[in-house]
Amino acid sequence: MSFILRSTIIWSVINIGNLCYATNVETLVPQYSDYAVNKIYQGPNAEITLESRLDRMFRSNLRAAAKRKPNFAGEYVLTRWGCGGRCVSGAVINIRTGKVIHFPSNSGDWRGDSNRELIEFRLDSRLVVYAGWINQDTGGGIHGLHFYEITDDGFKFVKTISVPQEW
Repeated sequence: MSFILRSTIIWSVINIGNLCYATNVETLVPQYSDYAVNKIYQGPNAEITLESRLDRMFRSNLRAAAKRKPNFAGEYVLTRWGCGGRCVSGAVINIRTGKVIHFPSNSGDWRGDSNRELIEFRLDSRLVVYAGWINQDTGGGIHGLHFYEITDDGFKFVKTISVPQEW
């Protein structure tokens, strides 16, 4: 776990009311290794299936991404695009099946430490972390780190850790 992520989470956990005196704060935070994939897909990319209105709206970006090698969870290509200001939206494409799965929400406007990406993910893990606000367009969002697991059926919510805004 990066020093920045660890220090942000430690600060956040301590700031929640001094509830945590544990020596291993990482046990409170979902770890990439807990969602490890055993195999990286090496076969040919399947033809992308554009089924929804949203798929068709972003077809150029999705088709271009579907030609790449996996960069997330062993057999997915994670692609993203801006949605205004410091907002990021996107989807993952299963290059083995061609299935498109859109992000569970827009993410953006991270107001914590300045070295954080709005979306963090790894090739060898099914865990993805969204930083900042999610669901901010509905006014019900929480600023923090939002952890999701990709499954064959879509993104499965794991946990949110609220992080105070620094500015």
